[in-house]
Amino acid sequence: HLKNEHDGKVGRPTILTCQEESLLVHALKKLGEWGFGIDREAVKCIVMDYLNSAGRADAFCHGSPGSEWMLGFETCNDITPSALMDINSLQQPVDEELVSLLPAFCL
Repeated sequence: HLKNEHDGKVGRPTILTCQEESLLVHALKKLGEWGFGIDREAVKCIVMDYLNSAGRADAFCHGSPGSEWMLGFETCNDITPSALMDINSLQQPVDEELVSLLPAFCL
């Protein structure tokens, strides 16, 4: 009889660590604030590129995150694709001084 004897997590282990997921959510929200909208497919590509570079390319059964993983990621982190795009930032006037600095970062 094992009722109330299980003290571990149930289900498949998470793909990203808590720290990795937190950093990803922060980066995605910042991109939205800065006016760089990102969709679900782009998020999945970013995650897969990260996992490939970390040597965990086989983390997903079908080779990449699926729609169920994406919905779980959004739910667990209280984000949606529309929340990742700050519409107000797109309506702000362009800061010409900031634009003049961009070539320095492209070197």
